[in-house]
Amino acid sequence: MGASLADLDPDTTAIGEMRLGPVGRALVMGANRGIVRLYADKISGVLLGATLVAERGENLAHLLAWCISENMTVLQMLRKPFYHPTMEEALQGALRDLLPKVELVPELSDAPVELEALS
Repeated sequence: MGASLADLDPDTTAIGEMRLGPVGRALVMGANRGIVRLYADKISGVLLGATLVAERGENLAHLLAWCISENMTVLQMLRKPFYHPTMEEALQGALRDLLPKVELVPELSDAPVELEALS
């Protein structure tokens, strides 16, 4: 979805990922092989693209396409609810992996509750 890694400048692009192995819903479905990989601008934190390899990943792909089309940032996406057990938890994990790789310093009001202690 969005820009492919090959089309992005490695000097200005941060990459976050989450393997599906430990994702609860994927385990329950017996489909815990795959990966979610996200690409964001290092300075603005805007999501630029994503790669997804997941059985029944079409809903997650649709959600990622929306986020990319809305120019959402890593922080904006992390502020959204992630329910358990869902495949979207893989997206949350990839976003958490991506957050420290962008230079954007979260304001306390922007940070997800669980990240406020880290600010």
